[in-house]
Order: sequence, then C-alpha cells, then structure tokens
Amino acid sequence: MSKKLTKKQIEQLSQFTVDELLGVIHDLSEKYGEINQYLAMNYLMSPEEKLKNIENEYKRQFRKKGNYEYWKSHAFFLDLENKTVRSLDSLALGLPLETVKITEKMIGEADDLFEKYDTSSGSWQDYLYGLLNVWIKALGAAYKKDNQVDFVGHYLEVKSNCDYYFPSDLLQNNKAFVPREVIQKIRDTLKGHDDQEALEISFILRDQEYLAHCYESNRFLHNGFFCFKYAQLLLDEFKTEEAVLVLEELKSTALPYDIQFKVEHLLVDALYENGDREKALNLCKEYFSKNLDSEYYRKFIKYHSDLNALDTEYFYQRVYERGTISYLRFTASIENWSAFESFLIEKMVDNDDKCFENIFNFLQVSTVRKWSTTLAQQGYPLSAVFLRRKLVEDNLKQARSANYKYAVSDLKKSLDFMAYISEEHQKLIPSTLAYITALHEKHQRKYAFWNACVDFIPEEFTKSGYIR
Repeated sequence: MSKKLTKKQIEQLSQFTVDELLGVIHDLSEKYGEINQYLAMNYLMSPEEKLKNIENEYKRQFRKKGNYEYWKSHAFFLDLENKTVRSLDSLALGLPLETVKITEKMIGEADDLFEKYDTSSGSWQDYLYGLLNVWIKALGAAYKKDNQVDFVGHYLEVKSNCDYYFPSDLLQNNKAFVPREVIQKIRDTLKGHDDQEALEISFILRDQEYLAHCYESNRFLHNGFFCFKYAQLLLDEFKTEEAVLVLEELKSTALPYDIQFKVEHLLVDALYENGDREKALNLCKEYFSKNLDSEYYRKFIKYHSDLNALDTEYFYQRVYERGTISYLRFTASIENWSAFESFLIEKMVDNDDKCFENIFNFLQVSTVRKWSTTLAQQGYPLSAVFLRRKLVEDNLKQARSANYKYAVSDLKKSLDFMAYISEEHQKLIPSTLAYITALHEKHQRKYAFWNACVDFIPEEFTKSGYIR
C-alpha cells in the first residue's frame, strides 16, 4: 500500500467540499483509533492542553518497567522522542517557561530512565540531544519574554547535571533563539573554570579581541582545531596577513590528518587573498603531489590568471604516475571526460588488461556505474560501454545469482550505448555479437543470467542456438 497520496489523488481530494472532507475525517476516525489521537493533539487542543498531554505521556513512559533487550530498548527511545520531544519543540516558543520546566524535569530524570534500558544502540543520545535543544530554545524564548529569567543559572545547572553528555554545539545550533548578551554572560562565567568551553563560546560570539588575547597568551596551545578556527575567523574578517601567520605557524606543528588537511587548504586561500599568488600556486602543486586532492587543482585553476596547458600538465603527470585508479578518479572528479576516455583508449590500444584488474578492488561498483552513465551523457559512449562491460564481467565472475539482475541491467545499458560509438572507435572494442559470444563461452552455465537477457540481446546470437 502506498504511504503517500499520488499527485492525482491530492488533486481529487482538493475538489472535495467541506461536508465531504468532514465525512472523510469522521470515517477515518471511526476506523482508526490512532487518527483520533493525532487529530486531537495537532488540531483540537490548546497549547496548554497539548503540554499537559505530553507531560502525561512522558509519565506513562517513565513508569514502564524497562527492558534490557537491544531492539526493544532502541524502539523505546525512538518512540519516546517522537511522542514527547518533537511535540514539545512546537510549544517551546509559545509556552517557553512551561516548556523549560517540563524539559528540565525530563533531563534531570534521564539517568534514572537510562538505567532501566539497554543504551548500547545510542538512540538514547538522540532523545537527550533533542530534549536539550528544545530546552535551550525554550529558555532563550523565556528570557526574551522576561529578561529577569536567570538564563545563566539554568544553563550551568543543567550542564552540570548531564556533563557526561552535554553537546558542545548546543549554543551554536540555537544561537538564533539565545540573545548575544546571554551567550557572552555564559562565556564570562566560565572563564577560569572551563577555559575550553569559554573558547568555544568565544568563536560563537566571534569575539576577535578575546580570541587574539588567548592566542597570544598560548591558550590555544596543543589545540590545532582552535588555531584553525581562529585563522578562519581572521580570514573572514579580511585580516589576511594575520591569518597567514597563524596558519604557517600551525603548519609546522604535528596535527591530526583531518586538521592538517583543513589547514593546508585554508593556507592556500589565505596566501592568495594576501597577495602572494605565486606561493599559493606552488603550494597547490606541493599539496596535490602528496594526496592527489582535486580541490588543489581547482584552486590552481581559479587563482591562475594566465593559464595554459603546460601549467596543468603537472597535475595530470602526477596522477598518471600513480596508476589507472588515480588517473580515472582525478579526471572524473574534475569532469575532464575527454582525458578520461583518452586514457582508456591508450590502455585498450596497448591491450593493457592488467591495469584494469584492480578496478573493483579500489572502486565501488556504484562509482563505476555512475561514471559510465555520465560518460554516455557527455558524448563518450566508448568509455561508457567499456565500463559497463567490466561491470558485467565482474558480476558474473562473483557467481552470485541474486546479483545477476545488475549484470543484466549493465549489459542492456552497454548495448544501448554501443549504438552511439563512432566507426573509428568501434575498431577499438569487440562488436556486440563478438563480446556476447565470448561472454557466453566463459559463463555459459549461468542460466539465470542468460535467460534474463533473451529479450534484448541480438537475434543473431539467439538464433545460433546458444540460448534456448
């Protein structure tokens, strides 16, 4: 049964009169009890009634005996989040103080709830994360309504009660609901007590003066991520020279790979913005040679004012030296399908089948299939056919009958693409009949596959008696 109405059904429904629609609602509510609850909760209750209903539902769920079976526990927290947290979110701005009260009660009782269930699935985190977001949103709305509300006191108390899981992005994600002066008060209160969170909040505030002081006094020491964020902020504020100094100092330190990667990319941008174009271009080449990240090639193209073929040859040469997979990945990434096909043609002419042996050891089938489709769309049917044939051969080699449907689809696509290959390129690849004949000789016992192909493979082959 369809879960959603079709476009035509929606149009039909829109033509119903008010009386007809009321009749539909009445009929549905008579037959399906859960619809009554949905209608009441979402359309027939005042906000205060909704809040009371949520509170009663939470109490009912909290009183349950508990369960240590993995899937039942997982389902419990998903259901609890759906029935309480999501409903509370719709009330956070309209009834902020009341929502703060009930969410703080739920947060305070979270540990007792978690003790009764198996929490290994992690769904409890989704529940608590959602609950905390509703709470901070409501607390911000309550403060805006009455600035006598002790936002900082509430924040620090709840944080201390669930410090083992208090998301660092809570204020960042909800800064639209929390006044800036309140965020600043929290930061100032945390100074000297929790300097790391004080720094994190300073980035939310984009407080350049405070962050500059922290950087100069080595408060960022051993935290490459904070240094990177500081450089990013400087660059955003057009302080390019300072950003370059921070990044160059950071580059010389030992960093986790993910931070180092971000630092290198930002340094290229910062150097260019600071007027040192040649150094930025040289870094693009240097960093590209290490990891073959095509983004450095794009930056090189973007920042080079008088580009020619010799300038970009460096990048192609580096990936060519690394082998087939690297070259195909790079040219596909920058969408140079002409170079992609030229490379494949070179290997075909040389009969270098060995270079393709590892395609499916390093590339996902979905990637190869996507490339083939794009190549056909961009006017390179030879490569499209070649890759589809490789997909068919790899599938049949695995001899998993459940996956033959994919081999059938790939073979049909290869036949479709074959119709667009030029006469010149047809000489580089076996004809359809020759290919299917060779494929059958190698995999003739895979009857389920061949029977599924009867409707679209050439008549010359079926007439030959290979398939009955």
